[in-house]
Amino acid sequence: MYTLVFCFLLYNLSDFVGRYLGNKTQILGLTNPKNYKILLGCSISRIAVGLLFFLIRRDNFSGWSFFSYDISYFLLMIVFSVSSGFMITQSISSIYVVVDDEKDRDRVGTLLALVITVSCIAAACLSYGTVAVI
Repeated sequence: MYTLVFCFLLYNLSDFVGRYLGNKTQILGLTNPKNYKILLGCSISRIAVGLLFFLIRRDNFSGWSFFSYDISYFLLMIVFSVSSGFMITQSISSIYVVVDDEKDRDRVGTLLALVITVSCIAAACLSYGTVAVI
């Protein structure tokens, strides 16, 4: 299978699993929306996993690398995308519990969608710069 297509499908499938897990934990009451420790942990893990991507061996790199096999790249991608889907689902679904006023709920929902969109655009732009530097 073409590598880029496989990575795209793996990321989207793992993101779906993260969204499913986020929805199930919300429905079963396993996570309290006012407890921000889970979202903070997911955010920190996304930063840590994102930095670990720099330690993966590449063909055109002769320096030190921590992960020398492709399976490590796939595992990092799965962890990153599952935490992404979980975090987005928890953030969006907890708006109605955390915010009391109806007008503020609409505002916060709109702002959250805007922040997610802008962060995706910024990450895509930064990826081009990172590839150019590397």
